[in-house]
Parts: sequence; structure tokens; C-alpha cells
Amino acid sequence: SPMPWDKLTPKGRRSVALQIDYQDDPATDKDRQYWWDFFCHKIALEEQIAEWSAIATPTASDLAQKEVRLEELKKELASMEQQVRKAQGDYHPGGKQLDGKEYSPEIGSPEWRSQTAKDAANARHDQPGGSREKKREMQEIWATGKYTSRDLCAEQECAALDISFSAARNALKNTPNP
Repeated sequence: SPMPWDKLTPKGRRSVALQIDYQDDPATDKDRQYWWDFFCHKIALEEQIAEWSAIATPTASDLAQKEVRLEELKKELASMEQQVRKAQGDYHPGGKQLDGKEYSPEIGSPEWRSQTAKDAANARHDQPGGSREKKREMQEIWATGKYTSRDLCAEQECAALDISFSAARNALKNTPNP
């Protein structure tokens, strides 16, 4: 056996025995298959993220498409990672990573208030019609090639998107020409 049984503690032996029992139990076939498929999909997502990150974006529409697709993939991956943490029993919403372990800051502490505020701000910005969606829409409009300058595009479209000129102009920073 590759397992150094004699060198394991009693707790380690129990853990190994439980793992072996789990592997040999026909009742856990569906569970094992689910997690096998789950992690195969997770690996495929990570590969897609790497591929999309490496794609060149010569035009604004290419950049907008790349950003949208990467955001979708990263959200799905984050959801899967959260599901793994929940299954492991180590999940604490809003917790921070420290030495590979998650923990929840004490309620009311400055750390807790900061994390709660960040979570609320991200939820507000990510909601449908939120600032991140409006930024993406502004970039898509610019990518159409309808406007000759970013300033003109921002000036003409900011009212339609219900954002300020400065927010519209900032959304177009570092975007490639259409």
C-alpha cells in the first residue's frame, strides 16, 4: 500500500478509512460522478478564460465582446468556487482569505463594515442597468464607428444612457478605435 499506515495518527487513519469507504460505496456513485463532471467543467472554464484573455482585440467591438465574455466566464467560475467552499463547509459570506482559510470578520468591526460596504457597492454596480452595464453599453456604441471622437460619442450618448458626460467619457478611456 502506498499509504504509510503505521505513520498515520488515529485521526489520519479514520480519515483515510472514510475516504476508502466513500470510494467503494455504490451509493456514492452519483455524487462522485457529479463532482467529477463539476471539476471537468471548472477546468474547461479556466482554460476558456485563459484563451479569451490571450485574444487580441484590434477593434473596440472586439474588446467589448472580449470583456463581456470574460466577465461571464469569471462570474461562472466564481460561482463554482463558492459552491466548492460551501461543500467543504468553509464558506463564510464576505470572509477574507488568510492562509488558505476563510473567516468572517466580527460583526460591527471596521473590517466587517468595509466588506459589507464593498459587497453592497458591487451588487449595486452589477445589477441590471447598473454602472458596469452602462459602461459596457457606452463601449459598444463607440465600437459601432458611428462617432468620429470619443468626446462626441460621450456627449451625444450620455443622456440616452442616463449617465454624466464624465462617466461616459471615462467608459471610453483606453478603448481601441472602431
